Amino acid sequence: MKRFYSLIILLCISFAVRAQNFNLLDINKSTDAYPQNYQQTIAKNQFAVLDNIVSYFEANDGIHGGELWRSDGTPGGTFMVKDIVPGQGWSNPADIITSGERIFFSANDYMQGPGNELWTSDGTKAGTKKLSGVSSDNSSANPTDLTDVNGTVYFFTDYGSSTGSELWKSDGTNAGTQKIVNFYKSDYGFGNSAQAMENVNGRLFFALFTKNNGFQLWTSDGTKAGTIQLTTINTGNYWGCTPFNLTAVNGLLYFGLDDGTGDRLYVSDGTIAGTQPVKNAADFYLIRNNIPFTVRYNNIFFGINTSDNNGELCKLNATGNKIEVVKFLGYGNDPDNITNVNNTIFFTAWNGSDYSLFKTDGTDAGTVLVKDANPGGTNWYTNFTAAKNKLLYSYFDDTNGFELWESDGTEAGTNIVKDIYPGIYSCSSNNLTYVNGFILFGANDGINGQELWKSDGTAAGTFLLKNINNTATSSSDPFSANGYNTYGLQGIVSPSNQLLFNATNVQYGNDELFTSDGTAAGTHLVKDINTGSDGSYPQYFVNLNSKTYFIAELNGFTRIWQTDGTNAGTSTISVPALDYEPGYIVTMVATSDLLYIETFNSSTYQYEIWRSDGTSDGTYIVQYLSTYYGVNMTPVDDKLFFSYFDTNTYTWELWKTDGSTAGTNLLNNAYSNYYNLVAYNNKLYFAAYDASYNYILGTSNGTQAGTKILKYIYVDNNFKPTVANGK
Repeated sequence: MKRFYSLIILLCISFAVRAQNFNLLDINKSTDAYPQNYQQTIAKNQFAVLDNIVSYFEANDGIHGGELWRSDGTPGGTFMVKDIVPGQGWSNPADIITSGERIFFSANDYMQGPGNELWTSDGTKAGTKKLSGVSSDNSSANPTDLTDVNGTVYFFTDYGSSTGSELWKSDGTNAGTQKIVNFYKSDYGFGNSAQAMENVNGRLFFALFTKNNGFQLWTSDGTKAGTIQLTTINTGNYWGCTPFNLTAVNGLLYFGLDDGTGDRLYVSDGTIAGTQPVKNAADFYLIRNNIPFTVRYNNIFFGINTSDNNGELCKLNATGNKIEVVKFLGYGNDPDNITNVNNTIFFTAWNGSDYSLFKTDGTDAGTVLVKDANPGGTNWYTNFTAAKNKLLYSYFDDTNGFELWESDGTEAGTNIVKDIYPGIYSCSSNNLTYVNGFILFGANDGINGQELWKSDGTAAGTFLLKNINNTATSSSDPFSANGYNTYGLQGIVSPSNQLLFNATNVQYGNDELFTSDGTAAGTHLVKDINTGSDGSYPQYFVNLNSKTYFIAELNGFTRIWQTDGTNAGTSTISVPALDYEPGYIVTMVATSDLLYIETFNSSTYQYEIWRSDGTSDGTYIVQYLSTYYGVNMTPVDDKLFFSYFDTNTYTWELWKTDGSTAGTNLLNNAYSNYYNLVAYNNKLYFAAYDASYNYILGTSNGTQAGTKILKYIYVDNNFKPTVANGK
C-alpha cells in the first residue's frame, strides 16, 4: 500500500509540473484561504476553467469571507472577482461551472431568504450578477446540479418540501432564464429531491423522488413534453430503485439501480423500451458510490460484489454488452501510445509486472518487446514522436523522473537522452516536435523554469535553446499553437520549415507567436499581435500553400490571421461578418486549396462551416448546421468531409464539400455516430453504427454511390488510425 501511495504522489507531481509553472499564491496570510468549488457530485469538485485559461473558485482572504475568486496562474491574475456580501460576510459560491464564455454558480447575497440563488459572471466585477426570476416570493431557489449543454445551463431548484423540485434552464440573461417543468404536480407524482443530472449528447438524465415510486430514472430533452419517467422499478421500496453513477458513454447512459435483489448495472438510450439491464449471467452486484463510472478504451470499469460477497474489479465490454471480471493477461495487454516511426509501430503495453515498450511490423512474429527499462517499478510514457528512424518520447521511472528518451527499436538503442533535471526530479519534457533533423521541446532544468530546448538525440546535442522568459527562474512555457496551452499536441512546422509556437515573455506579455529555426538567433517573436500584458493566444494553426493560418485575439475579438513567419508578413484577414459574429471559432482545417473554419453562432445556437482562400472576398459560409453537438471535419485532398447530428431530422449525416454551394452534398444519413474519420489514398475512412446499431468500417470517395460499408467490425474510438506500410 505504501508503494501505491508513492506512485500516486509521483504521478501527481509529474503532471502538475507538465501542466504549467505553479506559484504558491497566499490568498489569506493570516490563516487558510480554503480555495474550493464545492459541488454535490464528488467527481465534479474541481475549479471551473474558462477558455482553458482562467480558473474560478471560492476562497477566503481573511477580509471578505468566502467569495468568488479567479486565477490565470499568475499572482497578478489571481484576485477576488466580486465581494457579493460586503465585509466579512460569506456568499459561499458553489457549483461553479463554465458555459460558453461565462461561468454560472450559486451564491447567497442574503437578499432572498437564507439559501443560494443563481449567479453568472464574465470574470469581471461589473459582469457578475444575480439572475432574477428564479426565486419564489421570499424563498431561495437553491439551484443545484448545474449542467452545461452547449452554452445553455440546466439546473434544479428546491424551495423546500412544500414546493418540491423544478427543472430550469438559463443562457445567462434574465429573459433567457426559464422554468421547464415544476415536478411538484400530480402529473409528476409530486416530485422532489431531483439530483444527479447527466448530459448525454444534449439529452438530460436524472433521478427524481415521487410520492408513489420513490427515486426513479427520468429524462428530458429540455421541454416539458419531453420530460418523462423511464423506470418504474422496485416501487415497493419507499426509496424506489435509487439510480446512481449516471455516466455518459458513446451516446448512451450507463447507471446502477436497486432492482429489489441488489444494485445492478443498467443502460438507457432515453426511451422506456431502451432502458434495460446489462447482461449479468454471473449475477454480480455493483458496489454503490456517488461518482460516475470510469471509462477507458470503450470499457466501463466499476467495483462489484460476487454472489459469495467477494469484491472484484469488473468491466463492461461495450461491444458485447457483457460484464466481465478484469483479468490482466500480461504480455501485450492495454496497448497505448501507438506511433508509426518509418513503418515500425511502437506502443506501450502491460507485460505482467509493469508497462514496457513494444514494437510491431503488423505480424504476430514481428510483435516483440523492445525494452523493460524499469522492471517492476513505476513506468509512465507520453509524447511519442517520430524523428526519422528513431522514436523520441517522455518517460518516467523511479530514478530519473520524467525525462527525454529515444529508441531505435533495439534494447541497446533505447536509453535516456539526457537527465535534464538531475536526480528524481522531472524536466517534464513536452511538445516534442521534429524539425529538420532535430527535436524542439519544452523542459525544466530546475534553474530556468519551463523553457525551449533542442536535441539531436545525443546528450551533448541536447541543450537550452533560448531562455525566453529570463526573469528569475520564471518560465516562458512554450507550447504548440493548436489550442490554449494544450500539452502533448505537436507544434507546427511552417511551409518555410520554421517552427511556430506560443510563448510568454516579460517584454511582450502573455502568449504571443514565436518562431525558431533551431538556433538561438533564429528563435524570436514573430509579432506582438495584442500589445500589452495580455496575449493574443494564437491557436488552430494550419498550413496552406506558402503561408500558415491561425486564430488570434486582438482588442477582444478573435480573428483569422496569416503569416509567412515574419513580422511584416503577419496580418489579419478582414472578414467583418465573421470577426464580429456573436459566438466563437471552434476549429480550423485546410484542404489542398482552401481553409475551412467551424464556428458556433450564439444568436442562432447553430454551428456553421466557413471557407476561405485567404482573402476577404473568398471567405464566406458554406453550410449552416442544425446541430448542438459540433462537427467532425476531415480534409481529403481538395475535399472536406464532415459529419454531425442534425437536430431537425434527428439523424447523423455525412457530408462533402469542395467549398462551393453546388459542391456541398449529403452523402449518407443511414448510419449513426460517425467517428475516427481519416484520410487515406484519396478516400475517407470512418467508423459508425448501421441502422441496427452494428459497428461498421466504411469508406467514401465523395459520392453517394461511393459511400459504403467495407466491413462489420468494431473500431475503438479512443485510438486514431495509423497509416503504415501502405495500409
